[in-house]
Amino acid sequence: MSVTETSARGENVAELVGPLEKQAANRADVNWHDGLQSSTRIALEKSNHVVEAKRIGAEESLNLKLRVYSIQHKLIELALG
Repeated sequence: MSVTETSARGENVAELVGPLEKQAANRADVNWHDGLQSSTRIALEKSNHVVEAKRIGAEESLNLKLRVYSIQHKLIELALG
């Protein structure tokens, strides 16, 4: 079953990651980083949950996690900058 067909606690994991990516990309917004720390943690937890429930494969989960890690990298750059 694909992640697009699967939901974890009522939220599709891919649909959760997409808006986070858009928020991180929109640095024109002064508060673009607000909530990203907790939101990325939640996205990783949901990804783990759907893999453990065998609703998506490990490769698909890894792809989602890499997208989330990219967002977290932007947060680290902001903190160090």
